[in-house]
Amino acid sequence: MSKKKIVLCIIAALCVIAVIIGISAKRAADRNKPTENKVESIISTDLAQNKDLKLIAHRGLNAIAPENTVPAYQRAGEAGYWGAECDVFRTADGKWVLHHDADTKRMTNGNLKIEKSKYEELQKLTIDNGNGLDTYTDVKIATLDEYLDLCQSLGMIPVIELKSENNTEYYNEITEAVKKRKLNAQYISFYEDDLRAIKKLDDKAQLFLLVDKIDDDAVSFAKELGNCGVSFNAGNKKNLKNKGAAIKKITDAKIPAAAWTVDDIETIQTLVDCGVLYITTDCITY
Repeated sequence: MSKKKIVLCIIAALCVIAVIIGISAKRAADRNKPTENKVESIISTDLAQNKDLKLIAHRGLNAIAPENTVPAYQRAGEAGYWGAECDVFRTADGKWVLHHDADTKRMTNGNLKIEKSKYEELQKLTIDNGNGLDTYTDVKIATLDEYLDLCQSLGMIPVIELKSENNTEYYNEITEAVKKRKLNAQYISFYEDDLRAIKKLDDKAQLFLLVDKIDDDAVSFAKELGNCGVSFNAGNKKNLKNKGAAIKKITDAKIPAAAWTVDDIETIQTLVDCGVLYITTDCITY
């Protein structure tokens, strides 16, 4: 090989290494980027004076503790939230655990598929991503039972997101765990079949269909299912344009309207003015 080719190969190799280092650095920055939101207890705020407004802590108070963990829900309860949202998956050996993603790569020091792993395997992992890791060390993946116990002791409403159409035949395990503690849980999902399955198990349970964009089909489904609302993405500007015309489709149908994920006071007030009384937030920003 000529010297020229050798030099070109070396340069190409160095470029590849530089790209890999850059990608790794970006991933590390993304994983550990601290929240810029100002976290406040909502107990003494003007929002708390509106008794009809239900503020829900998204994956717990994840602005100051890692999402879907015991510390996040503990802090949400202490901060005065009406409810706390979680995401659930069922392990290979039948344990319901809290996690947003189907695998553990983003949030832990390991990479396992939750539904293909046993609970004991998941407990060997440690949460290494999120806010407050200097304060909360050796945090593990939480179980549904731990979450429900916290909701019960802190007086919060459980808001349980059903993550997929898998395991619907085991949803009775969730509803029974809720009923055992005499809690009034909300069940939310992007999947209509998930909500139908819960409806058969608990006809009185409050349900919400999650949608990115409000449309007639979502409103019709919620109305026909009964005891079901529509929870929409407040970050989708189409839902708020024309003074909330799309939101009016929900309220005109006399079904509950909910929005996610909203942190600033102005947007929350706009939503309240449109008749949205269930609002999920990472934290409140002033």
